[in-house]
Amino acid sequence: MTLLWMDRLATGIEVVDEQHQNFLKIINELKETFAGREQEAIGQENRMEIYRSLLELRDYAFFHFGTEERLMVSSKYPDFIRHKTKHDDFIKKLFDMEQALLHGSLVPGSIIEYVLDWYREHIGKTDQAMGQHLKAYMQAQGRDNE
Repeated sequence: MTLLWMDRLATGIEVVDEQHQNFLKIINELKETFAGREQEAIGQENRMEIYRSLLELRDYAFFHFGTEERLMVSSKYPDFIRHKTKHDDFIKKLFDMEQALLHGSLVPGSIIEYVLDWYREHIGKTDQAMGQHLKAYMQAQGRDNE
């Protein structure tokens, strides 16, 4: 089942919301890669395909987190350290999953479950608080929601 973007996830910051939607597309592609094999052990023949999908997710996460972190720093977001720590923890978990995948000890369903839970929690809560701060900051600066 394809996950759809929901307006309640919008932060009100255009660039962030666009990137969140792209993030969701990558997650959907990852889900499609695993369709029907969520509980199977990953064989050698599938390992590189799954690794490629994880690598794409990690690369996009680095890009997206960089965008958010630049916005938080420039706006002096008071919860920056906690928010950045959540980004760092996600990237570390992806690295750990990549290692487990390459060593044959990863089940696809565990990847999907973690990524979906993280996305819902992070976008649905953590990024909402950041979005409120950024909107207030931009309004005080007389700027639009870039």
